[in-house]
Amino acid sequence: MLRISAKRASRRSSRGFTLIELLLVAALIVVLAGVVFPRMSGPVRSRSIEANAEDLAHFIRFTRRESVRLQQALVLHLSRDGRRYWVSLPPAPETGAPVIEGARFFDDEVFLGNGIAIDEIRKQRERVELREIEFSPSGVSPDLTLRLQDGEGRKKFVVLGAWVDQVSVQDEL
Repeated sequence: MLRISAKRASRRSSRGFTLIELLLVAALIVVLAGVVFPRMSGPVRSRSIEANAEDLAHFIRFTRRESVRLQQALVLHLSRDGRRYWVSLPPAPETGAPVIEGARFFDDEVFLGNGIAIDEIRKQRERVELREIEFSPSGVSPDLTLRLQDGEGRKKFVVLGAWVDQVSVQDEL
């Protein structure tokens, strides 16, 4: 009698998993994925706004240095929707026309990441409506703060000090 039940037990264990066991494991995987995935994707999206802020800060730093090196004022333009920027030579003082008609100093516009925009510019804590920032060949520029914000409300601040290399990215002001 003991032998028969041992044979049944060994036959039963070699058949595999039951449907209930497989469904429980699948449900557990779905629940874990539901908890882990949102936590993993958050840093990727916030890295996106951080990367865009760092790129903008680097672009501004480089433009300021080039202005000093070339002894030529350069103008950073921000699009009305705040999603792209570019640099050009300033207009000639007498005519108001660009020094080189239609000239852009660098290749083309730089587009911010998906859903990210420069939505506010501040000068000494006061909000200003600027769409052009001129960098002087002397290396001195206005103190400004550009706020980048993504579609989920995350913010980064690109802070420009008066001197060439005084550009930083901050989480808060």
